[in-house]
Amino acid sequence: MCIVFVCTSSPRYSLVVASNRDEFLGRPTAALAWQDGAREPFVAGRDLSAGGTWLGITRSGRWGVLTNFTEPASAAGTTVRSRGELVSDWLASDASVAAHATGVRPGEYAGFSVLLGDAAAPETPATVWYVSNRAVKPSHRVEAETFGLSNSTLLEPWPKVEAGRAAFSRALEGAEGEEALIDGCWKVLSPAEPTPLDRTSMRSSISIPPTRLPSKDLTKGGDEWYGTRVSTVLLVRRASSELEAPTARIVERDIWMLNEQGEPVRGTEKREEEWTIRR
Repeated sequence: MCIVFVCTSSPRYSLVVASNRDEFLGRPTAALAWQDGAREPFVAGRDLSAGGTWLGITRSGRWGVLTNFTEPASAAGTTVRSRGELVSDWLASDASVAAHATGVRPGEYAGFSVLLGDAAAPETPATVWYVSNRAVKPSHRVEAETFGLSNSTLLEPWPKVEAGRAAFSRALEGAEGEEALIDGCWKVLSPAEPTPLDRTSMRSSISIPPTRLPSKDLTKGGDEWYGTRVSTVLLVRRASSELEAPTARIVERDIWMLNEQGEPVRGTEKREEEWTIRR
């Protein structure tokens, strides 16, 4: 039950991304950090259970964000690749975003939607491609310049996406300075109303407080704690002149985690990286 909001038309930023990752709180995960990629370094968190990542960006500005569909195992087939590889494969690619997006083989994965872009490309607004194996059109360029996506298709947004997109637009317009913009994005990602009781009611809540859901691990059985694990804001600043390079900043903060007793507690840690985008 992840959610992401994207803007490519801000006067100061070629890209603004605000995202929540919702997952079982006990799922093994590595926090946001620089990693050695096949082609170049990239910064991302890592899913230590299935591999790949849900959100990442390379040093040169290639970025991707993933959301999943929750479906019965039979809907995905018997042999599927980790959906986290959809982002990590793009971060390692040397193809254009259009060529890579249209070359994805949707049938190799369980239900997904992924946004792919190149924040350093010369187009204004920056090009974003959408790929999904649950949409009528599996891959296409996103025409909207400010939009949101959750665990439905791009053209069938859940109620929380519609509400969050409006709040995201207000945060972009009203922020005076970068810290105010980031704070505004945190506020966009924070509403947990109405309090979700199951996956269906999570369609209306942007942030997911700890909720007991049936475990995906058949060896465990029973219920496990599920909720918003981290919130992330990604900014790519426009270069002020042709002689300068764009710069990027990414901030990730913990929202909910498990303590040593296996009970959910509020996260307190925050991680941040900033760099100049180089081709």
